[in-house]
Amino acid sequence: MKRYYFKTARSLLAFLALMLAPGAALSQQPVARFYYNEQGNVVRQERDTNGDGKMDLWTYYNAQGQVERVEQDINFDGKPDVFIYYEGGKPRRQEIASKNDGQIDTWLFLDGNGEIERKGQDPNGSGKPTLWVYYQNGRPVRSEEDAKASGKGSRVAFYQDGKVSRIEEDILRAR
Repeated sequence: MKRYYFKTARSLLAFLALMLAPGAALSQQPVARFYYNEQGNVVRQERDTNGDGKMDLWTYYNAQGQVERVEQDINFDGKPDVFIYYEGGKPRRQEIASKNDGQIDTWLFLDGNGEIERKGQDPNGSGKPTLWVYYQNGRPVRSEEDAKASGKGSRVAFYQDGKVSRIEEDILRAR
């Protein structure tokens, strides 16, 4: 029987992460890595969530030990596709590159309870949102579309009970 001796808590944590992960004993690949500052606090954590030997989830911590940012590679191409930004330990904004091109095309802004307040989308690949949807209590109440990416909405839709109840369109701005 092998005996393991750990000189630091870090090596114990690394060993436990390796041994407790699915398939870890077979692959011998690390499934988690932890990076520490001079005071011994975790500043970054990396994880291999699918067992392919490549890290695909990165968590960054501030000096108080709270999560500051999470990045995730959801298509496992080696590059993050989802970015979640935290304030006061709570998620406040998400940025998503959903088209496998590395370009952010969806922005979600969350309230203090983690509920979505507004969502921006870039359906035309301009690099900035041209469609905004505003929410209350998790339901859409209004959307604004800026067809020319001018910063001014050319089409506004109002929702009632989750369904479109009225549309206003400025045909001069839409051209």
